[in-house]
Amino acid sequence: NSPLTRLVQISNTAPTEDVVLAVFDLKSQDANSILWGLKFSVDTGLKTLSTVFSKIKIKIGNDVYTANSLPTYPSYFGYEVLYEAIYVPLLAGKVVPVTILGTVKANTNGQLDNATSSVRLVVSSDKVKVVTSTQGAVPGAGSGVLMSNVATFSSTGVVASGLSAVLGDPYTAPNG
Repeated sequence: NSPLTRLVQISNTAPTEDVVLAVFDLKSQDANSILWGLKFSVDTGLKTLSTVFSKIKIKIGNDVYTANSLPTYPSYFGYEVLYEAIYVPLLAGKVVPVTILGTVKANTNGQLDNATSSVRLVVSSDKVKVVTSTQGAVPGAGSGVLMSNVATFSSTGVVASGLSAVLGDPYTAPNG
């Protein structure tokens, strides 16, 4: 459900707010439940997370949650961002999109040109935490890895060169 691999235009002078890094669909399989914890990894290539981003947020419906702080040390697949004590009702069988948003820092001196970002959500017990009315706290069920596409940041925009065009004969309007 993520945006396509793309170039994201960023500013040299101000942070670029609410860049969509990923969109993942979550669903409570058989019973209504509450999402109360979510952990995902943000890979920023050779840059540190705090070099590229000043904030990482998640948006679920109309609710937006901001991480209290950004992790300073990477795990195996990037920097793990944890949200706890969130309260998001999940209706049985209904898909709920979870949007991961980032505020990209100002690209002062071009240090973020060609920086990249991707997001990874592992569907496992310690990454997606839910509460049900019948079982209490249960780990997220399922397996697999949800990966976003890569966003590449640049303040210089896109340059196209070497393009060709085939032009027809010019049109001359008849004298009227």
